[in-house]
Amino acid sequence: SKEHCQIWNTKWRGAGIPPAMLIDENDEPSFLHVLSEANTKTHNYHYVRRVDGKWKTTKICPSNHQWNSAYLAKDSAGKLHAYVITGEGYLEGGYMDRHGGGRIEEWTSSDTGEAWELHRALRADEEQYAGWRFNNIQPVTYPDGSFVDGMLIFYGWKDPNRPEAKAFLLDESQ
Repeated sequence: SKEHCQIWNTKWRGAGIPPAMLIDENDEPSFLHVLSEANTKTHNYHYVRRVDGKWKTTKICPSNHQWNSAYLAKDSAGKLHAYVITGEGYLEGGYMDRHGGGRIEEWTSSDTGEAWELHRALRADEEQYAGWRFNNIQPVTYPDGSFVDGMLIFYGWKDPNRPEAKAFLLDESQ
């Protein structure tokens, strides 16, 4: 399985959530993955893809928890979009916070993933949802499983100790 299936060896570094995966127009896979660094309280998002027959990784940005989710998309112009969860310092504490969470950022790459830049932060109404954390960003799908362009769903919570969250829908499809 190592020879035929392994895409990346984490070398015993922590990875809490499966990577987001994208299949391009040539049926080539790429991945967006959060992985710990030298210690288990420092994490980064990595973009992993095949280059000249070998797996290559590029760091995108820091993550504040190994359970933060991500979503990877490619637009019609070929630009890559990485939707990631970020925050200051390693997130610890209450029932909800120990599962990750923070702010949602969109990072983009116009050079097949070699370099990434922060495009924007995605926010629920900042006044109404001040102090909230967000996680589990996912595309919305049609009944056939294809993605609705410009539509994402995620959840958020304010109280780090109460298992109570709200779902949010980002609709840029119009």
